[in-house]
Amino acid sequence: MNLNSPDTISAAAAAASAVAAGAALITAHRAHKTAKTVARIESDRWLHELTPTFETALRRIPDNGSLVTLHLTLTGPVALKYLEGVSLTVRNDNVNQRLVISRNTPLSEVEAQVWGPLRFVPSSTEADVDGRTIPTHAMTVGDSLRLAMTKTTPPSWIAGGEEQWELMHGQAPLRLWADCRSEKHGVWRVPVQADIPPSQPAA
Repeated sequence: MNLNSPDTISAAAAAASAVAAGAALITAHRAHKTAKTVARIESDRWLHELTPTFETALRRIPDNGSLVTLHLTLTGPVALKYLEGVSLTVRNDNVNQRLVISRNTPLSEVEAQVWGPLRFVPSSTEADVDGRTIPTHAMTVGDSLRLAMTKTTPPSWIAGGEEQWELMHGQAPLRLWADCRSEKHGVWRVPVQADIPPSQPAA
């Protein structure tokens, strides 16, 4: 075999070209994969940095001991600027306990019960029938919502009635989920909490 023949040289050149093309393809694939990984990491970092922050306060309505107003302010971050949607859901307290005390009750009734100190007032906040969730509101950083809330009522199967319910939930903090949506940046589920204000002294 003549290694210097034109055919041999052409074959070697073709093989080298194929190897080079394969190496270039592998390099390009790795570069693309790396770029996607970096982009995903950067997107996740940016989403984390733009997580909405809220300030909350509960204030009692004068001369109405069962009603309070939830003041919810979108405080930042400034770069977020605007949310197309913010909806609030009252979170349940004492999940394990509620399953024990309601074991003989239909599941539908258990799920309908708001297990916490307060629920939204449907007539004034357009909340769902259980007072658990309010519809979506658009908010700009710095905006505030004022939402009427009322004491939750104990379910019929609670032994001890109102007094026992008050011991279980009356002074527990109000815990909410704030589900936030930005068409530009993404979605978040942010835990929000507010302390129950002291009861008004009797007149």
